[in-house]
Amino acid sequence: MKVKVNSIIYMLLIMLILIDTRLLYFNNVNQLLELSLAVLALFFAFITSSKGKKSTLREFPYLRKVCVSTIISFMIVYTYSLFKYHNQNLMGTFVGDSSHYKMLLIVLLAPLAKLCLDNGGTKWLFKTMNVFAALLYFLVAVQFVIYNLNKTVFLHAMSAGSDIPLLNGMLRISLSWIGNLMILYNFHMFYKDTKDKQTNKLKHFVLFAIGFVELIVISRVRGTTLAVTIGILVLIFADKSTQKTMMKKMLIVVILLCGFFGTDIVSNFLDSFSLNATRAYSTTARLYAIDFYCSAFLKNPLFGIGFADGTVNAAVVHGDGRANVSDVGIFAQIAKYGIFILPVYILPLIHSGKRIAIIWKMNYVENRQLYLALFMYILVSSISLVSIDHFRMLQWPIFLVTIEMAYWSSINRIKIEEV
Repeated sequence: MKVKVNSIIYMLLIMLILIDTRLLYFNNVNQLLELSLAVLALFFAFITSSKGKKSTLREFPYLRKVCVSTIISFMIVYTYSLFKYHNQNLMGTFVGDSSHYKMLLIVLLAPLAKLCLDNGGTKWLFKTMNVFAALLYFLVAVQFVIYNLNKTVFLHAMSAGSDIPLLNGMLRISLSWIGNLMILYNFHMFYKDTKDKQTNKLKHFVLFAIGFVELIVISRVRGTTLAVTIGILVLIFADKSTQKTMMKKMLIVVILLCGFFGTDIVSNFLDSFSLNATRAYSTTARLYAIDFYCSAFLKNPLFGIGFADGTVNAAVVHGDGRANVSDVGIFAQIAKYGIFILPVYILPLIHSGKRIAIIWKMNYVENRQLYLALFMYILVSSISLVSIDHFRMLQWPIFLVTIEMAYWSSINRIKIEEV
């Protein structure tokens, strides 16, 4: 039975990743199917957290607290929204233009933790995500080249909307959360010292290089670029290896900086924040959105704006039309959940930071630099591309399980396959 349950959970994860990446940008998936998978996730979370001495959430009591507190917070805000917005029906409030129900994917904490326990660590999880990232890198590169040659589009769902995503006349394709996250993973696997002969450093370097180049040339998302860059710097300077002196580390940083400044990447990146730049509208819209959502929270700090549907209550969600929930990260989520953002995101993030601080003191934990880099990536990206946004929600339970699994194995001195 355990093998069958694990196989179904694994297939469920594969399907969720495919849907989350819009079938690797080939086609948008109906929200009803995605909602059905969320229900399946809930069902298997119930199975894997059933009573017993070896139940998953008994091993990880904090994950149980996060799961329960998130669901309770969701239901409270959902109920408030039903009474607040009379022009929204039950399903409209549940789904909405921001796919509010995706927060319930927090139930994946139980099945993911179960698979990690049964597979001896998180290595299987990172290898699975890396396969998807590699496929995404390849498809994005091919689409970028073909579009520049003859304007042909075969990745019809590379944009959540119907328009072809262009920036300054050039095609712009997001790497999704999985492509961005794996840039850090592949750099870590290439950069770290290891005696494991199974680690193919060349493969990880190639995937890192492709992913990073696509991030700054094709994706061009400022918040992600900043978060990934900080994560890479953490991986370099947090490495305590005696084989890598400070001079070697500085040399790597200098090479990266020369690559940046040798092109227009840095100047264009910094210029993009200027109110006089080509992307000035994007900057001013985000400044407006931050002010708008902060004001909305202050008006109702208990519930915020709740699960208002931006297509039905446009002024509530978008203000004068410039505010977008997905553009300003934690600021919009605070306005959306009110004080219930604390148990949903802020407190779990602080707790993960404390876990990593404890792990950091344990020299025998091989991949503690990666855990710190992932935390910094999640923290920095919260400013604009927060993990609990509906475009990245799947990233959140994966991050929490990874950190909790590392902490659990380190304090119990249990050898696991980390990454």
